[in-house]
Parts: sequence; structure tokens; C-alpha cells
Amino acid sequence: MMRDTGLGITNKDLATIPTAALSPAPTPGTIVDCGSDMECFKNAVSRGSESTMLWSQSLNLFPLFGAVINSTSQLDQKRDGNKGKYVYVQTTLDVSYSLPEELMQILTADKLAAEKSRDIDNFFISLGYESNPGSAESLVAEYGNKSRQEIQEAMNDQYREVAESVRGTVHKCWYDNHADLVPVLTRWQSGEFSTGDFNFAYCETTSAQGAKTITDHGVIKLELEIILDSTQ
Repeated sequence: MMRDTGLGITNKDLATIPTAALSPAPTPGTIVDCGSDMECFKNAVSRGSESTMLWSQSLNLFPLFGAVINSTSQLDQKRDGNKGKYVYVQTTLDVSYSLPEELMQILTADKLAAEKSRDIDNFFISLGYESNPGSAESLVAEYGNKSRQEIQEAMNDQYREVAESVRGTVHKCWYDNHADLVPVLTRWQSGEFSTGDFNFAYCETTSAQGAKTITDHGVIKLELEIILDSTQ
């Protein structure tokens, strides 16, 4: 059910900024460890420094896919002489799926099922969607008598296969101008993601199961899916 999904100033404008003249040249072999500080990582990227950070985020895709995605990834910018001057590497370390906190509070409240359904429908409306009493009633029927822990366990079971397919995925992108990555990171901080985020680069995405996708400046060159044979 779930499928992968990662300016006032333009990339062209950013490319004209002489960043090397504004800050000292990075020392070869030095890796800037930013911990979980995205601003630190962006600054290091803007200088062309090799850098690393751990990035945790929660992306609310419940209206579209029925879940909030919680993930932790390692982000790296490295120098590379193969397909570009720099390579961005994003490794998904962990991922889980949950319901929005507002729904959790409604479902676990000490109320009658009809009241919970009404509150959930109002929640949908507050998100800008039309009234959908049927969906609200279905959620209450599925989760309305469960505890918070039981609801989370049910979500884990429902999305276990998806989580396992996403966990361990490595996304690599090669590019010549390190400044092109900065506006992408800025948009991510604001919760804005697009399939075209890396149209400026040559990218390879490989799952832990071996499925692979290659895009060259936004054009798909290869899509290879690995189908596991459960009989083996």
C-alpha cells in the first residue's frame, strides 16, 4: 500500500555564488560530523566539505497512504571521482509506521464509538478533506477498542513487509556542484519532498533486497525489482 517517496533562489543562482572565496577550502580527508544538526550539515555541504549526520523525521502521509512514516537515515556528502565531483549517500537505518497523534487520542479516548467516529470525521475535515463518515467508522471498528500499544502493534504488523523493504535502502547521487544539494535539504526541513529533488544528478537507489533504480538527471534508466520466492 505504501510506496517510496527526498526557492526563492534558484539552483542556477546558487551556482554563481563563489562559496570557496567566502570560506576556507575544506581540508582533504576531514569529515564534518554534524550529529543530528541539519544546519551544520547544510553549511558543510555548501562549502564542499565531506560531511555526515543522522536525520530523523516524521512524515504525515495518513490522508494519502494511511500512516505516518517515522524514519532515521544517515546522510553523507563525499568527494568522488567516478560519476561526479561529489556523491550524496542516504542510508535508511530504521523506519516505522504509525497513526497521527490526533487520531491516537481520539481512538483511545473514553467515549462511545459514535462519538469517536464523529471526532475522526471532524479531524478529516480539518485536514481539508470532505466528510467521510464511513472511513471514520471503519477506523473505530478496527482500532476503537484497542490500547495505544495495541494500535501501534497492529500498525507494525500491517506495515511490516513495507518497512523491511525500505530499511537498509541506499540512495546515491553523483553531481559536480555541491551547491545544488543545499536547496533540497532546505525544502526537506520544511517537509517538502519531490520525486524531482535530484534531477540535477545521476542517482542509484538500491534496496537491501537488491531492487535497483537508476535515474540520470530525472530520467529513469533502469528499474530492477527483486521478487523473492517464498518456496525456496
